[in-house]
Amino acid sequence: MPIIRTMYEYDEGGLEIRVYYNSFDNLLEALEDFTQKSITSMENISKSGWYPVLELQIDDNESGLRLKRNLVDKILELPKGGTKYEIPTGYWKDLADGIIGI
Repeated sequence: MPIIRTMYEYDEGGLEIRVYYNSFDNLLEALEDFTQKSITSMENISKSGWYPVLELQIDDNESGLRLKRNLVDKILELPKGGTKYEIPTGYWKDLADGIIGI
């Protein structure tokens, strides 16, 4: 029998939020509104190789704590207009649902 590991065993894993839209056009409009950029001005960095240079020093601990607080407090900024927002399973879902604390 294979060993099945959960997100809890991997330093909390990555946050995955699935947002569902009624149409592809609604999705594109939401992305443009959220990023304040038109889709035509966006670039696929996996094809171009270009990646923005971080110009500010970021405190990873403070940034992570702010992300967790905003998730728990239900004030995490996400693209609007989705018909459903979900965090599949694991640490981040439990945190968002109040099952565990920060």
